[in-house]
Amino acid sequence: MSPNASDFRAAADGRFLAAAIDHLEDNGAYTSGGSPGGGTMACIHLPGPYRIPGVGWRTKSVYTNTCGRGAYRGPWQIESVARELIVDILARDLGIDPLELRRRNILGPGDLPHTTATGVTYDRISPAECLEQAAEIIDYDGFRAEQRQARELAGRSAAGNGGPPAAGTLRVAAELMEASPDDLDLGGGAVSVRCTPARRMTVADVARAAYMHPDSLPADVAGGLEHTARYKAPPVTYSNAAHACTGEGGAIGSVPCVFNAVGDALAPLGVRLTGGPLSPHRIRAAIIEAGG
Repeated sequence: MSPNASDFRAAADGRFLAAAIDHLEDNGAYTSGGSPGGGTMACIHLPGPYRIPGVGWRTKSVYTNTCGRGAYRGPWQIESVARELIVDILARDLGIDPLELRRRNILGPGDLPHTTATGVTYDRISPAECLEQAAEIIDYDGFRAEQRQARELAGRSAAGNGGPPAAGTLRVAAELMEASPDDLDLGGGAVSVRCTPARRMTVADVARAAYMHPDSLPADVAGGLEHTARYKAPPVTYSNAAHACTGEGGAIGSVPCVFNAVGDALAPLGVRLTGGPLSPHRIRAAIIEAGG
């Protein structure tokens, strides 16, 4: 276990100014496989592929009554998780697209050779080109457009009540407000009648009626707001993946991607994801804390 406390500083235009990391490493009962030196290497590589003029770091390794451990694949992965998670958080705080923020700070051909604030010299690398290639491969702009559309649809409807996704919350609200579901808008934690915003009720009130007073609803409207659907897979399925490389490089990059995917998905709910593990309990607690 290697917990981190990390911090970034940036200018108003998104240029990185400084970074810091405070790393604590559980070495286990015995020294093996390169530990306890992993923390030092993780801190040294904190700048990653970005221009960061100032970097401060501290690392501690403690012996505990647990098993010893050593490097396998991606032993410096912890710094990549911490760095990339913070970059996404910083992008949201500054109101800058995460890809654009990386573009403003990533090392380009004109920066090489480049020596980081921690003393690592890079030369003959192409992180800027790799970033653009990855964005092109996944059609980043297209994905963001689809995401905005999906979030808009999610805001206008809610799953539940034994029917299709658009039937749940809106159907119950329609009965309570004596309106047609097609004339209702759902957003901002409330349901309102289109063109008559004064006629509204909170989603909490709708849920309270659906769960606590189901007898007040017509017979053809079931209590609750749940919706269940099942997917039947074909007899043969295939998996696929895309990597910039395999082995250690692929292993390092995958975990920060998962962290930031979860953080990006929860951001509209006001959730500020600052660490792991990404267990169901922690995610649910974060949503509740944010008022979701």
